[in-house]
Amino acid sequence: MSYKKLPYTWGAKENSWIETSTGIQEGDTVWNTDWDIMETYTGVAWKHDKAVIRYSGGSDALQVGNLVEISNDGSVSLQTAGSEDLFGGVIIRGSALAGDTTTPLLVAYMGVFPVLYNTATTRGYFCQFSGAGLATPTSSISADCIGICVESVATSPFLAKTVIHTVEYA
Repeated sequence: MSYKKLPYTWGAKENSWIETSTGIQEGDTVWNTDWDIMETYTGVAWKHDKAVIRYSGGSDALQVGNLVEISNDGSVSLQTAGSEDLFGGVIIRGSALAGDTTTPLLVAYMGVFPVLYNTATTRGYFCQFSGAGLATPTSSISADCIGICVESVATSPFLAKTVIHTVEYA
């Protein structure tokens, strides 16, 4: 067996490099070493097959880790209590201030990504909807659980890697 260099435009890079890189062209590829996944630059944002690019509906400030729901026009807003049927995923790249409808947001619907919890969480706890775009850790499964936390986080912000699996709204 011989060694073959990774066939990616930019090779293997950490997420922080990917998010701040310049000189990127549409079609460029990179292996994201933090997420263990290949990403492709669309000309607007880096994307992979476990996420979709969405834009804010403009009413909420959005950040990495927020649980979001998808509206009929395809825009996203913070997931609210009781809106499980509209749940779309978790923001894993990008942020938008209230009123910003032009910044691309990468919204993951499956995989291991950071989720923003409303309190400290423990590895092995379920990720449950809590409203306002946050998750609540719980030791018992329920209909509104969307994943399992895979790391313990005790200090704020409570951003913890979580295995999520939801519905893709393409």
